[in-house]
Amino acid sequence: MGEQGLGDEFMFANILPDVAEAVGDDGKLMIAVDPRLVPLFQRSYPKAEVGTYDDRSLIDADGNKALRLIPFAAGANKPDLWAPMGTALQHYRKSLADFPHKPFLTPDPARVADFRARLAALPGKKIGLCWRSMMLAAKRAKYFSPIEGWAAVLQTPGVTFVNLQYGDCAEELAQAAEQFGVTVHVMDGLDLKQDIDGAAALCAALDLVISAPTAAAATAASVGTETWFVTAGRTWPQMGTAEYPWYAKTMAFWPENFGEWDTLMPNVSDELEVWASGAERKPLF
Repeated sequence: MGEQGLGDEFMFANILPDVAEAVGDDGKLMIAVDPRLVPLFQRSYPKAEVGTYDDRSLIDADGNKALRLIPFAAGANKPDLWAPMGTALQHYRKSLADFPHKPFLTPDPARVADFRARLAALPGKKIGLCWRSMMLAAKRAKYFSPIEGWAAVLQTPGVTFVNLQYGDCAEELAQAAEQFGVTVHVMDGLDLKQDIDGAAALCAALDLVISAPTAAAATAASVGTETWFVTAGRTWPQMGTAEYPWYAKTMAFWPENFGEWDTLMPNVSDELEVWASGAERKPLF
């Protein structure tokens, strides 16, 4: 059963190849995820039964309780064992050496080919960009830089930026064009919030994704695209490293002092310029 939050559903899916192997051909693996993830997960694990959950609230004498129901796993289809996806980590990820650094989700190859053909019309390396979460309440906003904080990155020469920011971001894209003279290209016809299968295919067609720690970054990293996580400070999913070990190829960037975007972003830009040139890169940390 998927954990709370789309990003966590992606990240903890890191253990699904291990679980699928353990269940084997004689058993049956059932995976419950956000409805938007069903096509992507079913393609990735064709022998499993992939369905969705039903989140509800129950008000009783103890207050309001959040419930996550699995309607398809009932009756004759009731499993012998169920667990939140993260529970399996204690068995399959006992140390950093247990993280395989491989893609674990498979995007639609036809859609990947279509996006690659569309991106081929743009110059240079194609970089996916996502700068914030959709949830920006007071406690969360401090973890994400506003679009103006990305000025140094956006002005990096030799690359083309492609929008991965889900939700309404038209004003911010217009701001980037007006203030920095940079077009962050939008893939027409793709709803990045609702069509996660399409977003995964777009990510697979890109050369690199640079993102705040959002579902967009998790999507890209899950399908094996090189992904750079830009954070306000060290995050627990780094597991004490300079990457996100859950995924195939990642790098994490964070400032010396929490939220100092003005000192962090030039470093990201410098690293991106070296990456785009194809020159040999030295470890940052």
